[in-house]
Amino acid sequence: GLTYLLEACAILRRRNIRFTCDVIGGAEEPLYGEYWDRVQREHRQLNLEEEVRFLGAQPFARVMDAYRSAAVFVLPCVIAKDSRRDITPNAVIEAMAMKLPVISTPVTGLPEIVENETSGLLAPPENSSAIADAIERVINDHSFSCTLGENARARIESQFDANRNVA
Repeated sequence: GLTYLLEACAILRRRNIRFTCDVIGGAEEPLYGEYWDRVQREHRQLNLEEEVRFLGAQPFARVMDAYRSAAVFVLPCVIAKDSRRDITPNAVIEAMAMKLPVISTPVTGLPEIVENETSGLLAPPENSSAIADAIERVINDHSFSCTLGENARARIESQFDANRNVA
């Protein structure tokens, strides 16, 4: 769903909202090489070089630093044309554990992880405008953002604690 995130970023820029978007990770070759090329082309076509940076794979410590400095975590999952999908994206769970407001889509297991309007926001898949609206809402409403983050952490502690789940 990165193309939808890029389109959402272009919408936010047109709305004169200042932001930076760091994309951590990269294409898993050869599986997603063609898709990654399409994402890079769209990035250039939308002239998002100033707002959106592709940081590639990062060591865990740098990922943790990124979580700590982020205002919001966005992962607009979709079901691919060949039916591939994220079942339970660990990155969403990690972001929630870091008290970040999460924006994603109600695809596969995500509604079981993210309670819409409580521990995050779920936008319709393949809907750049809805993603942009959710990002803008979180950015503009600090109290709501903090509440989502606190609830996200509490949800992870109660539902995804390894020791509790093993017991």
